[in-house]
Amino acid sequence: MGKVITKIIIIIFVLSTHQVFSQFDNPEGNDKFNLLTRGHSLIGSNFNSYYSSNSVHYKFLSSLMGNKYIDDELKTSVKLKDDNRFGSIQDLNLYYISYPDSFLGTNQYGFKVSMGYHSNMNMKFGADAFNLAFRGNSYFAGKKADLSDLNINYLVYQDLQFGLFTRPSDDNPLTYYLGFSLIKGQTYYSIATEEAWLFTEETGEYLDLRLQGLFMASDSIKPDLLEFAGTGFATHLFFNYDNIVRNFSVSLAVDNFGYINWNQNSFLVEEDTSLHWEGIIIDDILNIEDGQINGFSDDTLQKLLKQEEHSVNFRKQMPERVQLSFFKRTSKMNSIKAGLIYLHDVNLKMPLFYIRDFYDILRAEKIGLQLNLDAGYGGYSGFQTSMGMTFATGSKEKNLLINASTNFLSFLIPKHTFSQNIFVCLSYRF
Repeated sequence: MGKVITKIIIIIFVLSTHQVFSQFDNPEGNDKFNLLTRGHSLIGSNFNSYYSSNSVHYKFLSSLMGNKYIDDELKTSVKLKDDNRFGSIQDLNLYYISYPDSFLGTNQYGFKVSMGYHSNMNMKFGADAFNLAFRGNSYFAGKKADLSDLNINYLVYQDLQFGLFTRPSDDNPLTYYLGFSLIKGQTYYSIATEEAWLFTEETGEYLDLRLQGLFMASDSIKPDLLEFAGTGFATHLFFNYDNIVRNFSVSLAVDNFGYINWNQNSFLVEEDTSLHWEGIIIDDILNIEDGQINGFSDDTLQKLLKQEEHSVNFRKQMPERVQLSFFKRTSKMNSIKAGLIYLHDVNLKMPLFYIRDFYDILRAEKIGLQLNLDAGYGGYSGFQTSMGMTFATGSKEKNLLINASTNFLSFLIPKHTFSQNIFVCLSYRF
């Protein structure tokens, strides 16, 4: 059932700090299609994690992850702006891809089966919202905390995907894939305010709240991995053009084009109200215990706010992802990849533009080692970098591929780094 709106805001801000790293780049494994020739298969797994913000640096978030004490100096070092953005997306996928000699009575198609776990936390917030969450309303004694134009979304779901693909031939340079996913929704929260502010009387004698916005939450009785709080459906498309003569390829991927229907015990309310109550001062949001705020329980706050429960099922669009990339082998030992990635309805200000440089350090008959350096701009933050390595071993018929990358600058200059990515992929072709 629905929680008190102000408590939801607090809880989601705190929960979001535990989703620090998350995915952006190709979690579906569609880049593995070009590794297969007829009669071969591939099994693999990847974890692709991406975090980015235009204001909250890695030092602050890593301190929260490690449950370290966050002093005023660290809070002040956050580069707050009028329009702050934060995104944290995680994917874990297991997949099996096969290109058999014959499938469905023809030798033109291969197929992919995959299952995945996905989480997406994103928000748009002002400086007052951050300070209210991490300093408490005592920070605003005698002043208004402006919570207008606040948008927070938190989504956790799992999916089972099946699709068909083709591989290029002498008369057709295209690879294309069409896949469909059955989706199990686990958790969803959304807050979108239009006009909102909280005034705390200078001595804490009373508080005034102005609240106008839309608030949604999934069935809180079923937040566990094995429970169904919602079900849905999504479509996945992938196209790749290979020019073998000029050693380049162009690809386009559209993923998660679909929706989740959240069940009838979900919570949805469009609020437009002004409230007044007395005597609640919060000094430390991070030390809320047993569902209470300075002695006030959920039930007490429920009565103060006179918030009615609105149990209803609703449909929510998935955060679609669009990726466009260009790959070119520039020499025997070097190649580059450039592209853009955009996610819909996740508070992105602009797409993420990136360029990736690959250099083959070692190329032998049964072993290979490749270094990649990445640079990007956009998404939730500005300039971003990462470095990775790919290790391959085996024969032409069977081989093992291991790939990993991360943003090393976040460990060197954590107070000046506003993005982090972790990518790990393990696949075996046979």
